[in-house]
Amino acid sequence: MKSIFDDLSRADLLCHLVIAQLISRVRGNEWLQAVPLVESLRQWSQVTGASPDGLESKRLGQVSEQLSRPIWHIALLRDAEVLAALFTDSGRLDYQSPIVRGITGRFVLPYEL
Repeated sequence: MKSIFDDLSRADLLCHLVIAQLISRVRGNEWLQAVPLVESLRQWSQVTGASPDGLESKRLGQVSEQLSRPIWHIALLRDAEVLAALFTDSGRLDYQSPIVRGITGRFVLPYEL
């Protein structure tokens, strides 16, 4: 199967990584380090069938941390249970959630992908 990594995939991955950054911060009081970041990218790729190249992965990892910093100040998004609920059982983001739509609309889409 051919991997398609387009702007929609990029926005989905970036939102996924932002939420993964927040979960990392809640659980370990630090942003994602290299190994957990790669694992998060791998999990997303398995679920979606899309995969960025190495340079794009590195760039999106860095951007996800930058975008996560202002979101960290939202108290609701410092709760591991709230953050975990932003994913469906299949591991995809739950775009029915107003939080996922808010992160995507306010932080991810305005960022120049």
